[in-house]
Amino acid sequence: MSRKRSNRRTRADTDKSKQASIETMDAFSNPAARIGHGTMDLLNATEYPTTRLTQNYQLLTSLYRDNWIVQNIIATIPNDMIRKWYEIRSGIPPEYMEQMGRLERRTQIRKKILLGMYWGRLYGGAAGILLIKGQNDLSRPLDLDTVMPGSFLGMQILDRWNGIYPEGELVSDPGDPDFGLPAYYTVRDDETGRVAARVHHSRVIRFIGRELPWIEQVTELYWGESEIEAVYSEVVRRDNVAGNIAALTFRANINYMETEGLDQLLGTANTEM
Repeated sequence: MSRKRSNRRTRADTDKSKQASIETMDAFSNPAARIGHGTMDLLNATEYPTTRLTQNYQLLTSLYRDNWIVQNIIATIPNDMIRKWYEIRSGIPPEYMEQMGRLERRTQIRKKILLGMYWGRLYGGAAGILLIKGQNDLSRPLDLDTVMPGSFLGMQILDRWNGIYPEGELVSDPGDPDFGLPAYYTVRDDETGRVAARVHHSRVIRFIGRELPWIEQVTELYWGESEIEAVYSEVVRRDNVAGNIAALTFRANINYMETEGLDQLLGTANTEM
């Protein structure tokens, strides 16, 4: 009897496991009212195609130069980040602090970082190449121990459409901060098409817009997404509404015609007249 009971329990458990593995999909649908799943209503006709507005250089540039809302979206956060700059709290002598300040003014490093964030947010990607005196071979990794005092020459800012292109080789060292990103960047003269330099990733400071999933990063050549892509539709609606309201002000006229003795004419005329 005990063996039969155990067999019954085993079969029941097996049946339950089979029932639990069944997948169901529930949805609401009312074809007569044309609402819900699978019906041809206006809501179900909505689609979200992949546009990748970030790759449209001409459109982004035109929006930035023409639209004050886009300019504020790009510039507000970087300006707020750079506004107070930084403060060094250290016991170093004041002459070294003054030397540091002169170096910043000479290399315009504050402005360069601001521009890097501008173009990174606008185009989805920009890069700042560190320039060190005496280190002309930019393809070699940056060794901070070999950087001598006074050899920092500043930083050159290039946006993703202005001559800097990531190469296909990726950083394979998990301990590297740029793990999974391009190991080298090619700087090219767009006018002549010649390669000006091959830069190691340790000499490049990346500025990107919004982070993207891995597949989209590969599509964007390991850059990010423009901040304008998420608000483009709202900007278009706002400009169209503002333009129509401005156009209506020219039509805000009241047309009228004056006729002498109109009241007497209406009072003496018959119904047909």
